Amino acid sequence: MESAVSIGVISTHAHLTALCRQVGQVAGLKIMVYEGALESAEPGLRYFEEKGVEVIVSTRGNSIFIREQTAIPVVAVPENKFDIFYPLAKAAKKYERKLRLFVYRQAPVDFADIFELLGFEPNVVVFNHYNHLEGILEELQGTDEVVIGGGFVCQVASSMGFITEQVSISKESLLNALESARALAMARRTERKENLRLKAILDCSYEGIVATDERGIITLFNRGAEKLFNTKAKDVLGRHCSEVLPSAKLQDGLVTQEPIIGEIAQVGNAKLVVNRIPIISGEEISGTVASFQGVQSIQDVEEKIRKELTVKTQDVRYSFSDIRGHSKAMCVAVEQAKKYALTDETILILGESGTGKELFAQSIHGVSHRKHKTFVAVNCAAIPATLLESELFGYSEGSFTGARKGGKPGLFELAHGGTIFLDEIGEMPLEVQAKLLRVIQEKEVRRIGGDRVVRIDVRIIAATHRDLSELVTAGKFRKDLFYRLDVLHLKVPSLSERREDLPYLITEILNKCSDVSKRQRKIITSIIMAQQDYPWPGNVRELENIVRRLAVLIKDLSENEALKQGEDTFEQHCGPQALPLSVRSNSSIQVEVEGTLKDMINRVEKQIIRYTLRQSGGDHGKAAHALGIGRTTLWRKLGDEHVKTGELGKTGDFRNAGDFGNSGRTEKVGKIAHVRSKRGQISKLSKFKQEFEVM
Repeated sequence: MESAVSIGVISTHAHLTALCRQVGQVAGLKIMVYEGALESAEPGLRYFEEKGVEVIVSTRGNSIFIREQTAIPVVAVPENKFDIFYPLAKAAKKYERKLRLFVYRQAPVDFADIFELLGFEPNVVVFNHYNHLEGILEELQGTDEVVIGGGFVCQVASSMGFITEQVSISKESLLNALESARALAMARRTERKENLRLKAILDCSYEGIVATDERGIITLFNRGAEKLFNTKAKDVLGRHCSEVLPSAKLQDGLVTQEPIIGEIAQVGNAKLVVNRIPIISGEEISGTVASFQGVQSIQDVEEKIRKELTVKTQDVRYSFSDIRGHSKAMCVAVEQAKKYALTDETILILGESGTGKELFAQSIHGVSHRKHKTFVAVNCAAIPATLLESELFGYSEGSFTGARKGGKPGLFELAHGGTIFLDEIGEMPLEVQAKLLRVIQEKEVRRIGGDRVVRIDVRIIAATHRDLSELVTAGKFRKDLFYRLDVLHLKVPSLSERREDLPYLITEILNKCSDVSKRQRKIITSIIMAQQDYPWPGNVRELENIVRRLAVLIKDLSENEALKQGEDTFEQHCGPQALPLSVRSNSSIQVEVEGTLKDMINRVEKQIIRYTLRQSGGDHGKAAHALGIGRTTLWRKLGDEHVKTGELGKTGDFRNAGDFGNSGRTEKVGKIAHVRSKRGQISKLSKFKQEFEVM
C-alpha cells in the first residue's frame, strides 16, 4: 500500500496555522506546519527537507520567496477575489481613511471588478523584502492610512502603530491548495518511479549513455559511462560537455544536428565506438544523446555469439600429446608443426588418408595464440558442391528457396578469431575455389544474396591426400589458390614410412580395447610385426581395424590356434581378393629416394615381386614365371620376407620383427607355425623361436 503524501505548510500567521490543522484532519492528509514568513521561514524549509516533505504550501507572496530557497515543489494558495474584497470593504466602511494594500513583489491582477464594486481603487504598494517593507512603513508613520495585507504585513505594521486589516485565507482556498499539492506529489512519485526504472534500464545497458540539453549541459550519465570514462556521474551532471568530456565531442551533434553513427574515437587509452544523435523537438534541437561502447567489448560479444552458433562437434579434442610415434619422420613432422603453430600463416597439410591430418590441424590450433578461439572443421568432399558455398560463406534471408529466416552465418564467420580447417581441399569445386581465394586475399566474406561485407580474422589450415600440383596441371585446381594455401608446407608421413612406430601404435590401440589379455597382446603384436612387407595403404586407420579384428577373433583360442587364426585373417585382409578392383589393377609403385642406388633398386624389386605375388594368389611359381626369373632367384631377392609354399623352407626372421621397445624384458614364444598353401594344405614348418619385448 502506498504511503500518505507528506505536505509541509509555511504559515504566515496563527489563524492560517489553526486552519491547516483543521483542514488536514478533515482531508486525511499528513501535514507539517511551520510558522514564518520570508527569511524567517528558512529554518522550516531545512526541517522539511530533512523530513522528506514532498510538496510545500504557502501564501502567494511567501511562496515566491520559498521557491528560490528550496528544490521542493511549492504550491501557492490560490488568490480568492473575495478574500481581497472583504478586508478592503471592511476597512473602507469602518475607517474613513486612505487604504494601502501591501503585496510581495507582484501586484495582483484581474482585480478591476473588485475595485469597481468598492467604488474606489486602493493604493497598491509592492515590497521586495523585509527591510523594504519596514522602510515604506517608516515613511508612512504619522499618517492616517490603514494598512491592508497578509498576516506578516499586518504583524509588522501593527508593531509600528498602524491600523491594519488582514487578508485572510478561506478554508476553501486552503483546501484547494492542499489537494493540488497532493496531486502534484502523486504525479512526482509516478515520475520518480519512471525515472528510476529508466535509470535502472540505462545502468543495465552494455553501453555508456550520455545526454545533454540544448546548451550542452550534461543531464544524463549512466553507469556504463562511468566505467568507460572512469568518472562519477555526480562530477559531470550539470556541467558543460566540452568542459568535462572534450574527447567525446558531444557538442558536434548540437552543431551539425545530424546523427553520427559508428564513429571510432580515442578516449584516453581506450578506443570507443560512438553514436551521437541530436534530440529534435519540432524544428528545434533540445539536446543530444550519445552512446559509447568499447571496441574490445564489441569484439568479445561478437566472439561469444560466434561460439554459441558453432556446433559442438567442432571443439578441439586432440593435441600433440595424442600423436603417437618415435620415428624420425614423425618427430620431424611434429617439430615442424609446432613451429608453424607459433605463426598465423596458412598451412597446407599433405598426407595419405588415415595418417592423422586433422589431428595435426587441431594440435596446431591448440598451441597457437588462437587456442581460446573457435576451431571449425569442414570436409570439402563430404558436402555437396551445391551446398558447400553456402556452408562456407553463409547466406542472407530469401537468397534461395528454403533459406532460413534471417539468413545463416557461414563457417568462416563462425571461425572469426580462430582457425578453420578445410579438409580434402582438393575436392573443392572450381567456382568455390574462386570465392575462397578472394576471402583469403581480402579477409572479408559476403553472404550469398547479401550486400553486406563482413570482416573476418581467420587462420586457414587446408589438407588433402591428393597431389595438388597435378590437379593444377590438369586444370582441376586453381594455381593462384594453390600458392595462397601452400605458404607453410607440412607432410604427414604414412605408416609405411614409419614402420618403427608400429609397436607403439599397436599398444595404443590395444589399450582402448576392453578385455584383452597380456598373452593376446603378444600374439597380435607378433602377427602384425611379421608382415614387414605390407604397405598399409589405409595407414593408422587400417591398422586399428586389423588390431581390433584380431582382438575379437583370437579371444579364448590357444596360442597355436590364435597364431593360425591371426595369419589367416591377415591373409584374407591383405590378399588380392580383399582389395578393391582399383587397388588390384593399380600397377604403380612408390620409390623412396633414400640410401644408395643399390638399396633403392632392391626396394623397387621387392615391391614388384610382392605385387606380382599378390596378383598370382601367392603362388611363387606363377610369380616367377610372370617375372621371367627362376623360383630360387625370386626367393633370394625376397630374402627372409617370404616362406616357400608347398615345400619346407625358412620362416621369416621373426627375431628382428619382434625386436622393439627398450624395457629389456623379453620372452620366448612359439613352437610350430602353420601357413596355408594355395591348395589349402597345411604344412608344418620347422620350429622357430621369436624374441620380442613384452608390451
